[in-house]
Amino acid sequence: MHVIYTILWLLTFIIGAAGAYLLVKYLTDNKYAAFIAGIVFAFSPYHFSRGLCFFGAATIQWIPFCALFLMKTVKEGGTKNSVIAGIFFVLVAMSDLQYLIFMGIFAGLVLL
Repeated sequence: MHVIYTILWLLTFIIGAAGAYLLVKYLTDNKYAAFIAGIVFAFSPYHFSRGLCFFGAATIQWIPFCALFLMKTVKEGGTKNSVIAGIFFVLVAMSDLQYLIFMGIFAGLVLL
């Protein structure tokens, strides 16, 4: 069981870095800034400290994907972006209640 937990915890870093990279690349169109943002997001002290104690709080990897597709929904429209944003919103909700509240506030502000 410990091995599975460790693998899942390590995957949160990889997926989180990819999500932050894609979000910043979409916002700035700068791959270097996106790369740095991905590293900073994935390897933040908060992520490390929470991951050692509370796995649910370590699952921050869905947040940048949710933000990305919410912004794409507003800017580009389309059912595809809306559905993908909804899927990531559900993944955030399944991860941690606190992150769900944060994403709900963010979604409300973006969709205004």
